[in-house]
Amino acid sequence: MKLLASPLSPYTRKVRIVLAEKRIECELEMVDVAPAENPVNRYNPLGKIPTLVLDDGTALYDSRVIVEFLDNVSPFSRLIPDDKRDRVFGRLVRLQQARDRDSGGAGLGLPLARALARAHGGELVAEPSTAGARFRLTLPVAEA
Repeated sequence: MKLLASPLSPYTRKVRIVLAEKRIECELEMVDVAPAENPVNRYNPLGKIPTLVLDDGTALYDSRVIVEFLDNVSPFSRLIPDDKRDRVFGRLVRLQQARDRDSGGAGLGLPLARALARAHGGELVAEPSTAGARFRLTLPVAEA
């Protein structure tokens, strides 16, 4: 596999994090998509990065699609295992002990979002998904 990427792209960073977490070997080629003739255009009709080129020449070119593919082909467990899904709503909970505050976030976003939903008579739950994290927010309909 080869990832066509840009060092400034947040979408590239997202894919690179998943590659690292899932311990997937992948060649990395930094490209400039500004010139009309660039390697990305050969594989991606949109001309955008990141683009993941598989060994058979198939190209994946949306970071969400790439991440879902990587999460499914890796022999390692899902990024958010089904049996731990509800734990993401605990305050200051991180699913891996190696995480620290420097990796981003304080661990309060989902608990606060769930508390707000419940304060308004609704609910926020994590649902099974093959495409990473999926949440369902339900709120009552306000009467006019």
